[in-house]
Amino acid sequence: MTIVQKYDCALAQRQNPIQLALIAGLGAAVVDLLIVKFFRQEVNRDLHILAKSFRFYLINKLLQFFKLDFLLPLIGAVIVASPLPDELGLFLLGASKLKTNQILLLSYVLNTAGILLIVTPINLLS
Repeated sequence: MTIVQKYDCALAQRQNPIQLALIAGLGAAVVDLLIVKFFRQEVNRDLHILAKSFRFYLINKLLQFFKLDFLLPLIGAVIVASPLPDELGLFLLGASKLKTNQILLLSYVLNTAGILLIVTPINLLS
């Protein structure tokens, strides 16, 4: 066990899990917002060119035809809430038609819930 892992467990054992999750969720949401802003400004232009060349618009039209537009934000939200890296989920959320403040709120709630689900058992077991 490394020093960082020992410190993380110690922090989860000594602090109130709700307070810890609220503060850590805020930090994660701010970083997620920076990633989404970067994605929407820099990567979005390149992605449109790539999508046209690989004809991804056909997939988009199928999703719209079958009224499955909600799948991108839903899959993105599940990935953000899970312990998996958030980048893929943020990519899907950023590609959806959600506004930036909606993504920020969603990211905060999901990250806080995910952190709380990890910290609470550690706090209860110690």
